[in-house]
Amino acid sequence: MTTQETDGIPKPLAGYRLGYNSHSLVMLLELIWSSPEWDGAEHSVPLAIDKLRQCLLELAEEINPGVLQELHLTLDEILSLHEEVVKAWKMAEADDEPSLGWAALHGEQQLKNLCLLADRALSRTSDLAGWYRLGAALGQAQVRIGQVDETALESELQEVTRVAGTLPSTERRLVPGLERLTARIPELRKLGPSHFLAKVLRPDEDVQPLAEKTTAYDLRLGLIALDRHIQTALRTLQHCRPRWDGDTRTLWYGDRVCKRYTRPAPSQEKILTSFQEEGWPNRIDDPLDPGKLADTIKDLQETLRNSPITLGRDGTGKGITWRKSGEP
Repeated sequence: MTTQETDGIPKPLAGYRLGYNSHSLVMLLELIWSSPEWDGAEHSVPLAIDKLRQCLLELAEEINPGVLQELHLTLDEILSLHEEVVKAWKMAEADDEPSLGWAALHGEQQLKNLCLLADRALSRTSDLAGWYRLGAALGQAQVRIGQVDETALESELQEVTRVAGTLPSTERRLVPGLERLTARIPELRKLGPSHFLAKVLRPDEDVQPLAEKTTAYDLRLGLIALDRHIQTALRTLQHCRPRWDGDTRTLWYGDRVCKRYTRPAPSQEKILTSFQEEGWPNRIDDPLDPGKLADTIKDLQETLRNSPITLGRDGTGKGITWRKSGEP
């Protein structure tokens, strides 16, 4: 897996945070808007919204402009509601009125819109969509804690595991917690969600043993540990793209060799060289002499039949695309 310096956060991390933060923001708002006297409450929501805006900034080129604009407007509305709650709380505090219990009911539609828009933000075929879905599943699991019993939470963890299993193995292996999660999911029903997370995700951390009957707090700690594993790995992970090494005539995807050429294949190698020179965009113009594209792509697809990526024509007869194998 190659890395690259960027001015912002890595795109896979931005995709993951967009899913996690958009789907778990309701949990923060319910806590703060029902207990605004909590130390730091006034600034926590603006900070969370700033983090979401940072994700949108990093992903701007990946998101439909109309959806991007709607996301920013929805965040503006949530921030305005928060400012109203803070203002009302300060007035109530000055008048020695009780805490504002009604505040938790506000913003329900805006939060629903936020999740719906975030779900539409990235194309299903984007390399970042898997990280977004993982973040959304984990954020939803956090929200569900305290709302349902442990038996119902098993389905939430199974969904997190299912989404993790759709990630390319070269990326999933960078997150030890995800590898253990997918490998040991059969133990979930026997152990229960809280003990399962403690055993699988925090084996090397200095944590107190869980009691026989665990609490929502224990389960939340397990999910926080998984989130920490993911974000730590993604801070150094860049958007995974193929790499063509012309010197060794080897095509890589992450740490996996897709093809090592031992015989001359000038047309195939010309295509791979063009992709490498342009930084592996989703599409390039046909670099071959007229009439050679169709047969060369057919040969390339056969060459890459068992690799994690494949190449194809763009439908116009003038360009070439690449994608992960198994994607439409």
